[in-house]
Formats: sequence, structure tokens, C-alpha cells
Amino acid sequence: MEVDINSFIKVDFSGEILFSFQGELTSSKITILLEDIETKLNEMDIDIKVYKKIYYICVESVQNLFHHSMTIHLNGSINEDIRFCSIQLFKTDKYYSIVTGNFVKEEKIPEIANHIESINGFSKDELKDYYKKILTNQEFSSKGGGGLGMIDIARKANNKYIYSFKPFVKETAFFKLQININQN
Repeated sequence: MEVDINSFIKVDFSGEILFSFQGELTSSKITILLEDIETKLNEMDIDIKVYKKIYYICVESVQNLFHHSMTIHLNGSINEDIRFCSIQLFKTDKYYSIVTGNFVKEEKIPEIANHIESINGFSKDELKDYYKKILTNQEFSSKGGGGLGMIDIARKANNKYIYSFKPFVKETAFFKLQININQN
């Protein structure tokens, strides 16, 4: 089956694309990817607090992509399964937006959506308390974090997550997550 991967990555977004990566994410590519993002941010005239938020969220997002992306088989991948993901950084009049995408098992969708919805439902103070509760109770997941990265990203961004799941093949879906960071 021929799959147009661009239809999954496409972001309906008006704004300036500052950075874009689509492809296989390996441990050796993480450092290069983050250096490229840092270089792009250094070229821009951004308030230092906003710069630090954007970079921190990019680091956490790339780590989440690496640890939580499932491998899939794409056409043209030389019969290999790859950990395909995307990360894009946009600028609009109000926000800097980081949009990530990766493939997940359909059976994980309710768990992911419930986690995001609970994070979106918290106030700033409630997020802080929830973060401390997970640390105190050591409620860690099999991946080690207990969802702390997602909670901390939401705390830093100070905006609600925007997300979607698009069905793929063989009980998989493409998970797209948008994080908006106020420009000031």
C-alpha cells in the first residue's frame, strides 16, 4: 500500500516556518537536531525567557518522540522498520508553536488522550501540585517518567495542548501534538 506520509505531517497553520524535520529519529540524530534548533533560535531576536522556554520544550519534545514513537514500515525505507517522526517550529503574531508527530498504537490513544485532557484541565497551580504529587509518590511509567515531561511542557508553555490522531495502517495512528508558547 502506497502511503503519502506528507498528508500526516501537514500542519494547517498560518505563520512562518522556522524549523522543520521529518524522518527517522535515532539517538545519534537527537544531538544534531537540537543543535540545528538552537542555531535557528540564536539567529532570531527572541526574549531570553521565551528562548529558554522554546528550547526546553523542543528538548523535551524530541526526547518524547524518541522514547514514545513506535517503529513503522514506510515505502522506500529499504524494507526496514523506522522510528519516523516530525517536529516543526512556527511563528505567528501571538505564538511560537512546536508541532510534533509520531506513530502510536491505536490501543494507546485513549491513554494518551486522557493524559492530555487531564493536563489541559488543570490550572497552573494544579499542574504544579500534580507534578509534585507524581514526584513524591514516585508514580513512574515503564518508560521512567510518569508523564512528567508532558506536565512540565504544559507548565512551561502555559497554554493548552492541541492534538489529533489520524488512523494509519495495521492498528496504528499518527499522533500530532501542538504546543503554543506566547511571544511575550
